Order: sequence, then structure tokens, then C-alpha cells
Amino acid sequence: MSQTPVFLISSGRCGSTFFSDAIHSHPDMLSVSELIEPVIPVPFLDKTPHLTGKEFFALLSAPTMDERIDIWRSSMTPECLYMPQQRNKVSLLLCYAIPLLSDEPECYLRQLEKQVAEFPLATGPEHFLRFCELLKDLHGKKVWVERSGGSLPHCKDILECWPKAKIIHFYRDGRDVACSMRSHPIFRMFVMKRLGLDWRNETTPDIVEF
Repeated sequence: MSQTPVFLISSGRCGSTFFSDAIHSHPDMLSVSELIEPVIPVPFLDKTPHLTGKEFFALLSAPTMDERIDIWRSSMTPECLYMPQQRNKVSLLLCYAIPLLSDEPECYLRQLEKQVAEFPLATGPEHFLRFCELLKDLHGKKVWVERSGGSLPHCKDILECWPKAKIIHFYRDGRDVACSMRSHPIFRMFVMKRLGLDWRNETTPDIVEF
């Protein structure tokens, strides 16, 4: 029987990566890390279409946003644990989540693809739960926790998909978060993208209204 979904959400720059590493070090717990893009729609949170396992995996392993790839290519952030040579393989799944689980990320990705392709027709949220359960079983864990920095904007969608999910809200003093985000290239890019501005512009607005 599947466990109750557990999501650790935050605005980012709150220390959730450290907490995720602590979860991952526990012998009974699995951290499923960084599968939720902060500022764009997340396909597997759409409850409408029914997908084959192959279609779901294509969404889950799709390349991350171009702006993130450009930043990673110029200077990998500490959270990015693996960088494939081919640009079209630079995904959150391969670069963030899988390196926590395997020393051979691309080989592990291919193994997962074969197994997920056998999933029966289902909605994105149903596939996602099945995927997390698969990872948990493959690594002999008892509990999985999904943790994505910056996932807070998607909290409403997460609860609509899984009303009984357990939500752990990781937070930090907002002033400290703002200062940390300003010095972090990924989060500067997120702000500029939300404002419709060129993220390569070195001048980030001091005051942002969403």
C-alpha cells in the first residue's frame, strides 16, 4: 500500500537542501529531490489527462528551462550534482534527483525509463506517486519525501492533487531569504523571468511586486 505523500515545501534559500540531505542519510527515508520547477507549470500536477508510463517519464525527464541550463552551463550551482554533455538531457531528474541515488546517473535514468514505461495508464499525480514508491522500494526505504526548493507557489496544486498529503513548510526569516536569493544566480533569474525581463541583465530590481 502506498504511503501518504510527504512534501517539503519552501520559497527556496531556506535550508531545505540541508534538511533533504539529512533525510537522505536516514536508513529508512528517501529524499526525492528537486522535481518541481518554481516558476513554470508542472506537468505531473495536472489531473486531467491520462498518460502512459512512457509519456509520464518523458514529462518527468524533459529538459529544464533554458535559462536554468544556461546558468548551469556557465557555472554549476552546488545543488546541481551532475551535468550531462548533451543539452537536451539537462533535466531536474537527471541533474538533481538521480545523483543522490546513483553514482552512474545516466545508466540509472535508462533503467528507470524502462520500469516507468510499464506503468499502466493513469493521471500525472497517480504516476508521480507510483514513481516515488518505485524509488522507495528500489532503495529499500520505508518513507519518501519530495523536496524542491522554491516549491511554495505550487502548494495549492499539490494539495488539490493529494488532499491528504503531509506538508512540511520549511521557512526562514524573509529578510535573510531575500538577501540570499539576491546573491544566488538561479533565484535572480526566477525573479527576472517572473517580471518578463532579461535575466542576463545584471541589474535586478530592488523592489518586486507580484
